[in-house]
Parts: sequence; C-alpha cells; structure tokens
Amino acid sequence: MKNKFVGILLIIAIILQSILIYKIFENTYIQYNINNDIKRKENQIEEAKGYIKEIGMEKQKINKEINIKIKQKEEIINKEKKKRELEKRERDKYNNGEKIVYLTFDDGPSSNTRKILDILKDEKINGTFFVKGSDTEYSKELYKRIVEDGNAIGNHTYSHNYSYIYKSKENFIKDFNKLQNIIKETTGIEPKIMRFPGGSNNTVSHNYGGTGIMKEIINYFKQNNYIYYDWNVDSTDASKALQSKERIVNSVIYGSKDIDKIIVLMHDSGGKTTTVEALPEIIKSLKERGYKFKTLSPSEFRITFAT
Repeated sequence: MKNKFVGILLIIAIILQSILIYKIFENTYIQYNINNDIKRKENQIEEAKGYIKEIGMEKQKINKEINIKIKQKEEIINKEKKKRELEKRERDKYNNGEKIVYLTFDDGPSSNTRKILDILKDEKINGTFFVKGSDTEYSKELYKRIVEDGNAIGNHTYSHNYSYIYKSKENFIKDFNKLQNIIKETTGIEPKIMRFPGGSNNTVSHNYGGTGIMKEIINYFKQNNYIYYDWNVDSTDASKALQSKERIVNSVIYGSKDIDKIIVLMHDSGGKTTTVEALPEIIKSLKERGYKFKTLSPSEFRITFAT
C-alpha cells in the first residue's frame, strides 16, 4: 500500500514537473517569438529610418537642383533684362527723331559691287561694304574704289568659310587678319568695323567649334576694340540663290516700317543680280520716307544680336 502511494506521488511529481517544464518551454518560446518580433519591428523601424533618410537626401538633392535651375533662370532673365536696357540706352542715345538708314553689302567684291558703287554715286549717297578677301588686282581696285567714293569698308573675313573660321578662335583671327592686311595695304585703312559671317548669333558655328565658339571670338574682338555690326532689316536676298527683285524691295520697305534707325542687310556677291536691280527702287522709297543715308563707323548706331 505504501509503495503504491509512493508510486502515485511519483507519477504526480513527474506530471507536475512535465507541466512546469512545458510552461517554462512555452514561456521561453513565447519570449523568443516576442524578442524576434521586437527585433523584426526594430529592423523595420531602422529600415524605415533609412528610407526616410534617403527620401530626405533625395529631397535635398531635388531642392538643390531646383534652386540651381531657379538661379540659372534668374541669371538668364537678368542678363536679358540688362541686354534690353543696354539696347534701349543705345537706341535712346540716337533717338533724336532723325531717320537714318545704313545700307550694308556683304560678300563682295564682285562685278555687282562695281554696279552698286555706280548706283550709290549716281544717287549721291554712301553705303558700307563688309568685304571678303581676294588678292586679285580686280578686287584690290574695288577695295580702293569703295574707300575713294566715300563708302565705309569692313572686314567680313578672308575666306568666309564657316567650317574653317568657326573651328577655333585662332582660325578666325588668322583668317580675319589676312584680309585686314590686304585692306590696309590696298587702301591705307585698317577697318575697325566688322561683321561675322552668319551674324553674331549664328548657330552654324556650333557645328564646328562648339556652342561657346561665338562668345569666345566676340570677346577677343571686343577686347581688341573692334566693333561688330548685325542688322535690323533683312533684304532677304540671301534667302535663296536668286531672290526676286520684288521680294527684295518689299522686304526692305516693310521691314523698315516705323523704325527710325535701320541697318539693311544686302549682298553684292557675284550671283546677286536682283539686289542690284532692286537697289534704285529701295533708295527711292527710303528717300521719299525721309531717311538720311549714312555709313557705319565705331561711333555710329549699332545693332548686335549677341552681346
């Protein structure tokens, strides 16, 4: 009986021990899961903090880029504003109610240059010739006549070869000086006025010397006291190989409407026969509208596309 009782107690003890062990294991397992869950949550929190940090950094980057773009835009606006103010001051400087026209001819000399010189002489007016380079006696004779007839002569580069002159600043200067020397030796004059082939804001030059080539070249000539001229009235005689006489006349007449100071772009290269034909009618119309004809010089009214 006693042994049976002991056995029962032993069984109860084992059962209680088993229950205790189970409870301990259960609590340990629960705590383990809780700890894992806490660790997982902590990892998620750290990961979230990382995302927040990345978002913050990205936000800072975006804000920085936005601020840079805003600043760049403001610089462009301010630059344009200053440019317009300078242009206005330049216009106001000459805005005395006097109507003046500057007839300019690019790309000569040629046989058409001689014809244009004859017309100007007959009309008792003068123009400005932005010449290209030539070593022939015929061309040198025309350089001389341009000056002797009281017209202005300007440098339009020797070769007028875009792929060469706009390849580098050095190429442009070399080409420019080659013509400058010929003009000086032939006429005794060293022109301080010039016109860039294609105009000072041409983008064709970018194909050969990059987007900054014009600024680089312009800065050089500014520093060396040369004055470059563009135009505000285009005769459109270079818009096609042979523009019609009527289109050239109308382009100048309508292009100069309500403008007191006009610089007219025309061409006197070999193929521009209709420019010669249109010139007398253009001169007649401008005279009837009260324009005075003058030649360009460093001190005259300026039109420049690029500054």
